[in-house]
Amino acid sequence: MGVVVVALALVLAGCYEPTLRDCTVTCAAADPCASGQVCGGDGYCVGEVGARCTAPVDAHLDAAGPTFALHVTVMGHGGVTVVGGGTCTTDCTYALPRDRDVSATEMGAGNHQFQMWTTPNCAGQVPSCMFTLTGPQSLGARFE
Repeated sequence: MGVVVVALALVLAGCYEPTLRDCTVTCAAADPCASGQVCGGDGYCVGEVGARCTAPVDAHLDAAGPTFALHVTVMGHGGVTVVGGGTCTTDCTYALPRDRDVSATEMGAGNHQFQMWTTPNCAGQVPSCMFTLTGPQSLGARFE
C-alpha cells in the first residue's frame, strides 16, 4: 500500500506546475523567475519585459480565498499600476482576491497624457480609480 501511495504522489508531482504571481519573488537574473516571467528592472519577477512593481506582493495572498481575474488593457503610450497585481503597459491579467477593493493608477509615458478610463468601473475617476472586485472584470485606460 505504501509503495502505491508513493508512486501515485510521484506521478502527480510531475503534473504539478505552480504559478508564481508577479512581484512576489526577488531576482538578480531570469533563473529564479517562473516560466513566462522575467527579472524586472526593480529586482522582482514580472510577466512583462519593462514592468515594475510598485510594492512587493504577499505570495500567500491567494491562500486566503478564491480569486477573480482582472484583465487590464492599455491603449496608447502609458501604463496602469494595479495594487497587488503589478504594472501593465499593454494587455495583462491578474488574479486578485475576490470581494476586495482594487486600486489602479494611471501612469503617462513621456509627453503622452492619460485621456480616460475606458471601462465603467473607473469612469470619472482620475488619476486613480477604485472598485470592488465582485467577479471577473476588465479595466481599460487610454493614453495619447
